[in-house]
Amino acid sequence: LIDLFCYDKNHVPVVIEVKRSLATISAVHQLRMYVNDIKKDIHKANVRGILCAPKIPDMVKKLLSDYGLEWQEVERRVVLPDDYQKSLKEF
Repeated sequence: LIDLFCYDKNHVPVVIEVKRSLATISAVHQLRMYVNDIKKDIHKANVRGILCAPKIPDMVKKLLSDYGLEWQEVERRVVLPDDYQKSLKEF
């Protein structure tokens, strides 16, 4: 199941795979599979794939680059937007 599917400012389809912790080689293959599936479905040669995670090892970055995929390290923050949600510490 694709985490996020959108279009960039140039109307190019973008598949975004989000990981909560360390990105792995299996995440790269998962993203690659999703991008290839989208290319088949919409018959466009240009589909971007971006792997987002708090930590992406150099080996994973290299593999992403080899496949023509992108990556972005993102800070992970837990936000509890209202009084009805609880953190795990409260249980």
